[in-house]
Amino acid sequence: MIQKILLFESLFPNTFFSSNHQEAYKQLEKCLKLDQSDLIAWINLAAYQKQKKESQNSYNTWKRAVKANSNSSDFWFYYGLKCKEMKDYENAIKAFEKSISLEPFKGADEAKFISEISGQPIDVVYKKYLNGLQISIPYKSIDNLIYIPAFIEGQRGWFFIRHRSY
Repeated sequence: MIQKILLFESLFPNTFFSSNHQEAYKQLEKCLKLDQSDLIAWINLAAYQKQKKESQNSYNTWKRAVKANSNSSDFWFYYGLKCKEMKDYENAIKAFEKSISLEPFKGADEAKFISEISGQPIDVVYKKYLNGLQISIPYKSIDNLIYIPAFIEGQRGWFFIRHRSY
């Protein structure tokens, strides 16, 4: 862990915030050799490859990432995004479903993307998602977004389920 921290410290500010992208790439690969569960390193590596117009390499990076982190919903989510971007819709849906199965309460984005890819209304996808949880929550579908009733900070009403940032 200390080795990893020192490696990251060696990157700032001279590597990431300069034009020395090739060195940043090498450092990210070193980080991943030390800790393959480092989501931020995987995101940065794939982003670097995408920036260099290496879409297939970026796709392969996410395949490596989910292979090394098959029990993490976050890795499956980002792999699903990459599959969607590459128009590999079959694997995108599988990745989003796997992400939901690992952490069901993070599944709002996954349900939205499955809806977009499959053409199924989001409330149908979301209902399937809720049935998978074996719970019943009243919800509304408005403009392809899901709202649930809640009491938050003294306000009772229908609240949008916040999506992950990506």
